[in-house]
Amino acid sequence: MGNAQKMEGGPEVSTLDARLTEFIDALEADSRIRSNRTLFFMWDFCQRTRSWLRNLDVSKLEANDEKAVETYNDCISRCIMTKIMIHDTSGKTALMTLSDPKNPTDFGTLLKEKADRLLEAS
Repeated sequence: MGNAQKMEGGPEVSTLDARLTEFIDALEADSRIRSNRTLFFMWDFCQRTRSWLRNLDVSKLEANDEKAVETYNDCISRCIMTKIMIHDTSGKTALMTLSDPKNPTDFGTLLKEKADRLLEAS
């Protein structure tokens, strides 16, 4: 075993899974999901994050298994990135998703609120 340390203050795995599901459901409910690259990218990015989280062995995480801790920390980092991208108004998110940086996607209040909740304390 290495010296892996779980990021401080992160939510429980089940809580993070539920919040990611709420966020993904809200993305899927957006009528622009099929035509907007940025929305689709965010959906795919969060689906992959949730998949990693669901494949995480919580007992190994609790035992500070290096790989499990690394996966959990990656999921937390991806949630931080999600929040940054959802709130971006500079056009950088649009550039990352091959969209028009002069016309960045407005994610709206609901998606911003759900992104903000991803990492709130349990």
